[in-house]
Amino acid sequence: EVCGKYRYLYGAEEIFDIFPNWQKESLDYYVKKGAAFLSVYASDPDILKEVDKSRVARYQKARSLAMKEYYDELMGNSNQWCVVSVPTKAWAMRVFPELREEFAIAEMWKLILKIVRADKENPILEWEKHLAMLKGRMDYLNNKNFKKLIYKNSLGTNLEIELPEGHKWISGGEKSKSGVEFVANIPTEEIFTMPHRDRVNGTVVSSKPLIYGGSVINHFSLTFKYVEIDKESLNIDIAENPDNTRRTTLVANIPLKPKKV
Repeated sequence: EVCGKYRYLYGAEEIFDIFPNWQKESLDYYVKKGAAFLSVYASDPDILKEVDKSRVARYQKARSLAMKEYYDELMGNSNQWCVVSVPTKAWAMRVFPELREEFAIAEMWKLILKIVRADKENPILEWEKHLAMLKGRMDYLNNKNFKKLIYKNSLGTNLEIELPEGHKWISGGEKSKSGVEFVANIPTEEIFTMPHRDRVNGTVVSSKPLIYGGSVINHFSLTFKYVEIDKESLNIDIAENPDNTRRTTLVANIPLKPKKV
């Protein structure tokens, strides 16, 4: 992370518009070989707060374009994949600022192990029960065949999301194209579906901080005007994505049951 920060601070301007081809070829190779991918995501939430955000956005765009085949295969469950996390010093001190560093990290370990159900006598059984519960909620939502979701909160959220005909809700348990069951995110609580790409309208106001591009963003909002995010109202920088520029591609409930309209 520190090396990455220095790269953004002192790197030549042209390196932020390219992605190393050897990294792309390596990932594509293992995808085609049927490899399973385990990603350990553990970062300093504020590592890039001093960095020029345009450099971060440009490199994220270059990375996204170069790794499109890899992401398409994983998102299509051609391979098993999973994302987990472990404590970092910076993250632990953000959560437990009143503790000394070593105690904060120890408490973060306890918290993570509890969240992922690894502190139970039989974690595998606990996960089987949890996935069964999520599947029950998924089946409930699919049977209801909702036409629209409406989200509101006291902070100012007032958002309508229409759902396409034939949409399907999906829960935490996944199955690869070869028939292997896996859990992509540990922990997982969400049940999600795809919104109609042209029928999202209103404003969503954050209720929790967002870690984006190596910075912590507080008190942000996004306004949609049916087709895409209204860029004039956007108060955070986002990287352009040529495939779905400023559109919503996923809506998740954790673990709310929307009202039928």
